[in-house]
Amino acid sequence: MTYPTTSCYTIDSKAIKNNVNTLQNHLPPKTRIVAMVKANAYGTDMVKMAKLLQDSGVDAFGVAQVHEAIALREAGIQSEILLFYPTPNDANAIVKNQLTACVSDLPLVEALAKTGPTTIHLHIDTAMKRLGCPITQASSLVTTVANTPGLNLEGIFTHFAAAEDPLEDAFSLEQTNLLDKLIEKLNITPKWRHAANSAGTARFNLPQYNMVRVGLALYGAAASKEVATALKLTPALSLTSKIIGIHHCQKGETVGYGRTFTADENRRIATIPLGYYDGIHRLYSNRGFVRICGEMAPIVGTISMDAMTIDVTHIQEAKPGETVTLFDSQLSPEDFASTGQTIMHELMTCIGPRIPRAFV
Repeated sequence: MTYPTTSCYTIDSKAIKNNVNTLQNHLPPKTRIVAMVKANAYGTDMVKMAKLLQDSGVDAFGVAQVHEAIALREAGIQSEILLFYPTPNDANAIVKNQLTACVSDLPLVEALAKTGPTTIHLHIDTAMKRLGCPITQASSLVTTVANTPGLNLEGIFTHFAAAEDPLEDAFSLEQTNLLDKLIEKLNITPKWRHAANSAGTARFNLPQYNMVRVGLALYGAAASKEVATALKLTPALSLTSKIIGIHHCQKGETVGYGRTFTADENRRIATIPLGYYDGIHRLYSNRGFVRICGEMAPIVGTISMDAMTIDVTHIQEAKPGETVTLFDSQLSPEDFASTGQTIMHELMTCIGPRIPRAFV
Protein backbone atom coordinates (compact mmCIF):
# COMPACT_ATOMS: atom_id res chain seq x y z
CA MET A 1 0.00 0.00 0.00
CA THR A 2 1.23 3.49 -0.86
CA TYR A 3 0.55 6.19 1.72
CA PRO A 4 0.36 9.91 0.90
CA THR A 5 3.36 11.95 1.92
CA THR A 6 4.21 15.62 2.13
CA SER A 7 7.94 15.23 1.39
CA CYS A 8 9.83 13.82 -1.58
CA TYR A 9 13.44 13.24 -2.63
CA THR A 10 13.46 13.49 -6.44
CA ILE A 11 16.11 12.08 -8.75
CA ASP A 12 16.12 13.36 -12.33
CA SER A 13 16.90 10.33 -14.52
CA LYS A 14 17.59 12.44 -17.59
CA ALA A 15 20.11 14.52 -15.66
CA ILE A 16 21.85 11.34 -14.46
CA LYS A 17 22.14 10.10 -18.05
CA ASN A 18 23.43 13.50 -19.18
CA ASN A 19 26.10 13.40 -16.49
CA VAL A 20 27.26 9.93 -17.52
CA ASN A 21 27.52 11.19 -21.10
CA THR A 22 29.42 14.30 -19.97
CA LEU A 23 31.87 12.16 -18.01
CA GLN A 24 32.39 9.83 -20.95
CA ASN A 25 33.13 12.76 -23.26
CA HIS A 26 35.45 14.33 -20.70
CA LEU A 27 37.59 11.24 -20.20
CA PRO A 28 40.13 9.75 -22.62
CA PRO A 29 38.69 7.09 -24.93
CA LYS A 30 38.25 3.61 -23.43
CA THR A 31 38.44 4.92 -19.88
CA ARG A 32 36.14 2.83 -17.73
CA ILE A 33 33.67 4.45 -15.34
CA VAL A 34 32.95 2.68 -12.07
CA ALA A 35 29.75 4.09 -10.62
CA MET A 36 29.93 4.17 -6.84
CA VAL A 37 26.53 3.04 -5.56
CA LYS A 38 27.57 2.39 -1.97
CA ALA A 39 25.49 3.77 0.91
CA ASN A 40 22.26 3.15 -1.02
CA ALA A 41 23.68 5.02 -4.01
CA TYR A 42 24.48 8.09 -1.92
CA GLY A 43 21.11 7.97 -0.22
CA THR A 44 18.95 7.61 -3.34
CA ASP A 45 18.07 4.00 -4.24
CA MET A 46 20.92 1.61 -4.99
CA VAL A 47 19.05 -0.87 -7.19
CA LYS A 48 17.15 1.74 -9.20
CA MET A 49 20.31 3.79 -9.66
CA ALA A 50 22.33 0.78 -10.78
CA LYS A 51 19.72 -0.16 -13.37
CA LEU A 52 19.51 3.44 -14.59
CA LEU A 53 23.29 3.71 -14.82
CA GLN A 54 23.53 0.36 -16.56
CA ASP A 55 21.07 1.64 -19.18
CA SER A 56 23.22 4.78 -19.47
CA GLY A 57 26.33 2.84 -20.46
CA VAL A 58 28.02 2.23 -17.11
CA ASP A 59 29.30 -1.34 -16.89
CA ALA A 60 30.87 -1.54 -13.43
CA PHE A 61 29.75 -0.61 -9.93
CA GLY A 62 31.46 0.03 -6.62
CA VAL A 63 30.13 -0.80 -3.16
CA ALA A 64 31.57 -0.64 0.33
CA GLN A 65 30.12 -3.72 2.03
CA VAL A 66 29.34 -7.20 0.80
CA HIS A 67 25.62 -7.06 1.58
CA GLU A 68 25.31 -4.16 -0.86
CA ALA A 69 26.84 -6.27 -3.62
CA ILE A 70 24.60 -9.22 -2.81
CA ALA A 71 21.53 -6.97 -3.03
CA LEU A 72 22.61 -5.85 -6.51
CA ARG A 73 23.12 -9.44 -7.64
CA GLU A 74 19.72 -10.46 -6.26
CA ALA A 75 18.18 -7.56 -8.18
CA GLY A 76 19.63 -8.93 -11.43
CA ILE A 77 22.71 -6.71 -11.85
CA GLN A 78 25.24 -8.84 -13.74
CA SER A 79 27.87 -6.15 -14.31
CA GLU A 80 31.20 -6.24 -12.51
CA ILE A 81 30.96 -5.12 -8.88
CA LEU A 82 34.03 -3.92 -7.00
CA LEU A 83 33.91 -4.47 -3.25
CA PHE A 84 36.04 -1.80 -1.57
CA TYR A 85 35.75 -2.80 2.10
CA PRO A 86 35.99 -6.61 2.05
CA THR A 87 36.93 -8.69 5.07
CA PRO A 88 38.16 -12.31 5.28
CA ASN A 89 34.67 -13.29 6.48
CA ASP A 90 33.30 -12.12 3.12
CA ALA A 91 35.44 -14.54 1.08
CA ASN A 92 32.74 -17.11 0.37
CA ALA A 93 30.23 -14.45 -0.64
CA ILE A 94 32.82 -12.75 -2.86
CA VAL A 95 33.42 -15.94 -4.82
CA LYS A 96 29.77 -17.03 -4.87
CA ASN A 97 28.60 -13.65 -6.21
CA GLN A 98 31.55 -13.16 -8.57
CA LEU A 99 32.68 -9.93 -6.97
CA THR A 100 35.98 -8.15 -7.54
CA ALA A 101 37.67 -7.77 -4.17
CA CYS A 102 39.83 -4.75 -3.39
CA VAL A 103 42.68 -6.26 -1.42
CA SER A 104 44.94 -4.54 1.12
CA ASP A 105 46.43 -7.27 3.28
CA LEU A 106 47.51 -10.88 3.60
CA PRO A 107 44.60 -12.24 5.71
CA LEU A 108 42.12 -11.41 2.96
CA VAL A 109 44.38 -12.96 0.31
CA GLU A 110 44.64 -16.14 2.37
CA ALA A 111 40.87 -16.30 2.87
CA LEU A 112 40.20 -15.83 -0.85
CA ALA A 113 42.78 -18.46 -1.74
CA LYS A 114 40.75 -21.05 0.19
CA THR A 115 37.43 -20.29 -1.49
CA GLY A 116 38.05 -20.35 -5.22
CA PRO A 117 38.97 -18.26 -8.28
CA THR A 118 38.70 -14.54 -7.59
CA THR A 119 39.51 -11.32 -9.42
CA ILE A 120 41.19 -8.73 -7.23
CA HIS A 121 42.38 -5.13 -7.35
CA LEU A 122 45.30 -4.17 -5.14
CA HIS A 123 44.55 -1.11 -3.00
CA ILE A 124 47.67 0.95 -2.28
CA ASP A 125 47.74 3.51 0.53
CA THR A 126 49.52 6.66 -0.63
CA ALA A 127 48.10 9.10 1.94
CA MET A 128 44.75 8.29 3.50
CA LYS A 129 45.87 5.91 6.26
CA ARG A 130 42.40 4.44 6.13
CA LEU A 131 42.61 1.37 3.91
CA GLY A 132 45.19 0.15 1.46
CA CYS A 133 48.46 -1.72 1.52
CA PRO A 134 51.46 0.37 2.65
CA ILE A 135 53.87 0.91 -0.24
CA THR A 136 56.64 -0.78 1.73
CA GLN A 137 54.58 -4.00 1.92
CA ALA A 138 53.20 -3.99 -1.62
CA SER A 139 56.01 -6.04 -3.15
CA SER A 140 55.53 -8.86 -0.66
CA LEU A 141 51.75 -8.87 -1.14
CA VAL A 142 52.03 -8.93 -4.94
CA THR A 143 54.46 -11.85 -4.73
CA THR A 144 52.04 -13.75 -2.53
CA VAL A 145 49.16 -13.05 -4.93
CA ALA A 146 51.27 -14.15 -7.92
CA ASN A 147 52.10 -17.43 -6.18
CA THR A 148 48.51 -18.13 -5.12
CA PRO A 149 46.48 -20.19 -7.62
CA GLY A 150 43.06 -18.79 -8.39
CA LEU A 151 43.83 -15.13 -7.68
CA ASN A 152 43.78 -12.85 -10.71
CA LEU A 153 45.39 -9.46 -10.06
CA GLU A 154 43.44 -7.37 -12.56
CA GLY A 155 43.81 -3.87 -11.11
CA ILE A 156 45.79 -1.57 -8.86
CA PHE A 157 44.67 1.74 -7.39
CA THR A 158 44.97 4.41 -4.75
CA HIS A 159 42.57 7.03 -3.42
CA PHE A 160 42.96 10.82 -3.39
CA ALA A 161 42.81 12.54 -0.02
CA ALA A 162 42.01 16.08 -1.23
CA ALA A 163 41.48 16.15 -4.99
CA GLU A 164 38.81 18.85 -4.66
CA ASP A 165 41.24 21.39 -3.18
CA PRO A 166 43.67 23.25 -5.49
CA LEU A 167 45.89 24.06 -2.49
CA GLU A 168 46.52 20.33 -2.14
CA ASP A 169 47.26 19.63 -5.81
CA ALA A 170 50.96 19.03 -5.24
CA PHE A 171 50.07 16.47 -2.58
CA SER A 172 47.47 14.82 -4.82
CA LEU A 173 49.85 14.50 -7.76
CA GLU A 174 52.52 13.10 -5.47
CA GLN A 175 50.03 10.36 -4.63
CA THR A 176 49.86 9.37 -8.30
CA ASN A 177 53.64 9.65 -8.57
CA LEU A 178 54.02 7.19 -5.71
CA LEU A 179 51.62 4.74 -7.34
CA ASP A 180 53.29 5.05 -10.75
CA LYS A 181 56.72 4.39 -9.29
CA LEU A 182 55.40 1.39 -7.39
CA ILE A 183 53.83 -0.14 -10.51
CA GLU A 184 57.15 0.29 -12.32
CA LYS A 185 59.06 -1.24 -9.41
CA LEU A 186 56.69 -4.21 -9.16
CA ASN A 187 57.03 -4.77 -12.91
CA ILE A 188 53.34 -5.60 -13.31
CA THR A 189 50.86 -4.70 -16.04
CA PRO A 190 47.41 -4.84 -14.49
CA LYS A 191 44.46 -4.38 -16.81
CA TRP A 192 43.07 -1.50 -14.76
CA ARG A 193 44.86 1.40 -13.04
CA HIS A 194 42.87 4.00 -11.16
CA ALA A 195 43.08 6.80 -8.62
CA ALA A 196 40.42 9.41 -9.42
CA ASN A 197 37.20 9.99 -7.55
CA SER A 198 34.68 12.53 -8.88
CA ALA A 199 36.87 15.50 -7.97
CA GLY A 200 40.00 13.92 -9.45
CA THR A 201 38.08 12.99 -12.60
CA ALA A 202 36.94 16.58 -13.08
CA ARG A 203 40.18 18.37 -12.23
CA PHE A 204 43.12 16.15 -13.22
CA ASN A 205 44.45 14.81 -16.51
CA LEU A 206 45.82 11.36 -15.70
CA PRO A 207 46.45 9.52 -18.99
CA GLN A 208 48.41 6.75 -17.26
CA TYR A 209 45.16 5.48 -15.73
CA ASN A 210 42.20 3.90 -17.52
CA MET A 211 39.50 3.77 -14.86
CA VAL A 212 37.74 6.31 -12.62
CA ARG A 213 35.44 5.88 -9.65
CA VAL A 214 32.64 8.45 -9.58
CA GLY A 215 29.81 9.00 -7.15
CA LEU A 216 28.97 12.63 -6.49
CA ALA A 217 29.47 13.60 -10.15
CA LEU A 218 26.67 11.28 -11.25
CA TYR A 219 24.22 13.55 -9.44
CA GLY A 220 25.65 16.77 -10.84
CA ALA A 221 27.09 17.70 -7.46
CA ALA A 222 30.60 18.89 -6.67
CA ALA A 223 32.82 18.79 -3.59
CA SER A 224 34.14 22.31 -4.25
CA LYS A 225 33.61 25.31 -6.52
CA GLU A 226 36.78 24.39 -8.39
CA VAL A 227 35.36 20.97 -9.20
CA ALA A 228 32.10 22.51 -10.39
CA THR A 229 34.03 24.89 -12.64
CA ALA A 230 36.23 22.15 -14.08
CA LEU A 231 33.33 20.00 -15.28
CA LYS A 232 29.85 21.29 -16.01
CA LEU A 233 27.32 18.72 -14.86
CA THR A 234 23.54 18.74 -14.59
CA PRO A 235 21.99 18.93 -11.09
CA ALA A 236 19.85 15.84 -10.60
CA LEU A 237 18.52 16.04 -7.05
CA SER A 238 15.81 17.94 -5.24
CA LEU A 239 14.27 17.67 -1.80
CA THR A 240 10.85 19.18 -1.18
CA SER A 241 8.19 19.17 1.49
CA LYS A 242 5.05 21.11 2.34
CA ILE A 243 3.90 23.49 5.05
CA ILE A 244 1.65 21.62 7.48
CA GLY A 245 0.82 24.49 9.79
CA ILE A 246 1.22 28.22 10.49
CA HIS A 247 1.66 29.70 13.94
CA HIS A 248 1.51 33.38 14.89
CA CYS A 249 4.38 34.11 17.24
CA GLN A 250 4.06 37.33 19.24
CA LYS A 251 7.03 39.54 20.04
CA GLY A 252 9.03 37.99 22.88
CA GLU A 253 7.66 34.47 22.39
CA THR A 254 10.02 31.58 21.66
CA VAL A 255 10.03 28.79 19.10
CA GLY A 256 11.02 25.15 19.49
CA TYR A 257 12.97 23.00 21.93
CA GLY A 258 15.39 24.86 24.16
CA ARG A 259 13.75 28.20 23.27
CA THR A 260 16.67 29.00 20.96
CA PHE A 261 14.72 31.53 18.87
CA THR A 262 12.95 34.54 20.33
CA ALA A 263 10.71 36.69 18.13
CA ASP A 264 11.96 40.28 17.96
CA GLU A 265 8.56 41.27 16.56
CA ASN A 266 5.34 39.49 15.62
CA ARG A 267 6.24 36.57 13.33
CA ARG A 268 4.48 33.96 11.16
CA ILE A 269 6.11 30.60 11.70
CA ALA A 270 5.55 27.69 9.30
CA THR A 271 6.02 24.07 10.34
CA ILE A 272 7.60 21.57 7.93
CA PRO A 273 7.48 17.79 8.58
CA LEU A 274 11.23 17.21 8.19
CA GLY A 275 13.58 16.75 11.12
CA TYR A 276 16.83 15.15 12.11
CA TYR A 277 15.43 11.66 11.53
CA ASP A 278 15.01 12.77 7.93
CA GLY A 279 18.62 13.92 7.67
CA ILE A 280 18.12 17.61 8.44
CA HIS A 281 20.46 17.68 11.39
CA ARG A 282 20.30 19.99 14.40
CA LEU A 283 23.22 22.03 13.06
CA TYR A 284 20.76 23.60 10.60
CA SER A 285 18.88 25.12 13.56
CA ASN A 286 18.66 28.93 13.28
CA ARG A 287 21.02 29.01 10.29
CA GLY A 288 19.65 27.19 7.23
CA PHE A 289 17.34 28.55 4.51
CA VAL A 290 14.59 27.08 2.32
CA ARG A 291 12.59 28.42 -0.63
CA ILE A 292 8.86 29.05 -0.43
CA CYS A 293 6.80 30.78 -3.14
CA GLY A 294 10.02 31.78 -4.87
CA GLU A 295 11.45 33.52 -1.79
CA MET A 296 14.10 32.46 0.69
CA ALA A 297 12.99 31.86 4.25
CA PRO A 298 15.20 31.17 7.31
CA ILE A 299 15.00 28.12 9.52
CA VAL A 300 14.28 29.33 13.06
CA GLY A 301 14.31 27.42 16.29
CA THR A 302 15.83 24.01 16.96
CA ILE A 303 15.40 21.21 14.42
CA SER A 304 13.47 18.42 16.13
CA MET A 305 13.13 14.75 15.27
CA ASP A 306 10.19 15.13 12.91
CA ALA A 307 9.80 18.83 12.21
CA MET A 308 11.45 22.16 11.55
CA THR A 309 10.11 25.70 11.73
CA ILE A 310 10.49 28.46 9.16
CA ASP A 311 9.99 32.22 9.44
CA VAL A 312 7.54 33.16 6.67
CA THR A 313 6.58 36.59 8.02
CA HIS A 314 7.69 38.19 4.75
CA ILE A 315 5.93 35.63 2.53
CA GLN A 316 2.24 36.35 2.76
CA GLU A 317 1.38 33.65 0.19
CA ALA A 318 2.84 30.96 2.45
CA LYS A 319 0.05 28.77 3.78
CA PRO A 320 -0.53 25.12 4.68
CA GLY A 321 -0.01 22.91 1.64
CA GLU A 322 2.51 25.26 0.02
CA THR A 323 5.62 23.55 -1.38
CA VAL A 324 8.91 24.05 0.44
CA THR A 325 12.19 23.44 -1.40
CA LEU A 326 15.29 22.62 0.61
CA PHE A 327 17.47 22.14 -2.47
CA ASP A 328 17.14 21.66 -6.22
CA SER A 329 18.86 22.78 -9.42
CA GLN A 330 18.64 26.47 -8.42
CA LEU A 331 19.05 26.21 -4.64
CA SER A 332 22.11 23.99 -4.66
CA PRO A 333 22.47 21.11 -2.22
CA GLU A 334 26.10 22.13 -1.76
CA ASP A 335 25.00 25.53 -0.45
CA PHE A 336 22.32 24.01 1.75
CA ALA A 337 24.84 21.55 3.22
CA SER A 338 27.28 24.35 3.99
CA THR A 339 24.72 26.14 6.17
CA GLY A 340 24.66 23.03 8.35
CA GLN A 341 28.46 22.96 8.52
CA THR A 342 28.62 19.74 6.55
CA ILE A 343 29.33 18.48 3.04
CA MET A 344 27.17 17.36 0.17
CA HIS A 345 28.10 13.69 0.70
CA GLU A 346 26.72 13.69 4.25
CA LEU A 347 23.58 15.59 3.32
CA MET A 348 22.76 13.13 0.53
CA THR A 349 23.50 9.94 2.39
CA CYS A 350 21.61 11.00 5.52
CA ILE A 351 18.27 11.71 3.83
CA GLY A 352 16.01 9.52 5.98
CA PRO A 353 14.24 6.33 4.89
CA ARG A 354 10.69 7.58 5.34
CA ILE A 355 11.11 10.17 2.59
CA PRO A 356 10.09 8.51 -0.70
CA ARG A 357 12.56 8.53 -3.58
CA ALA A 358 11.00 9.48 -6.91
CA PHE A 359 12.87 8.85 -10.16
CA VAL A 360 11.41 11.17 -12.78
